[in-house]
Amino acid sequence: MFRTLLPAAFAACLVAATPALSETEKERAVRCEAQAGIVAEAVDLRLDKKRERRARKLLLKNDALKAGFYAEDEALLKQHVDLLVNWVYQLPEAQLGEDASTAFQIACNQFQS
Repeated sequence: MFRTLLPAAFAACLVAATPALSETEKERAVRCEAQAGIVAEAVDLRLDKKRERRARKLLLKNDALKAGFYAEDEALLKQHVDLLVNWVYQLPEAQLGEDASTAFQIACNQFQS
């Protein structure tokens, strides 16, 4: 499962990381954790049969996401939600679950710009 999931995670991570090219490892870890949280929530929403558009709206209204890493940058939250929800909804159903957010977080943390 990880074998096919990781290339997609790297691609999503690459695009999501683009604005933060000069971040420290600690900053990257915080960002990756926040993005993995979006992935986990998006997976749950997809498994609950929510449509992609509805999932985006629900995540953008999520107070926990707004209060954490994205507290000062709602535009960045929207950018990451759009990208990561799209990625989750492109995954084969067999790859949905906790492994998706874990694989994403691992790939994100290993990304070297």
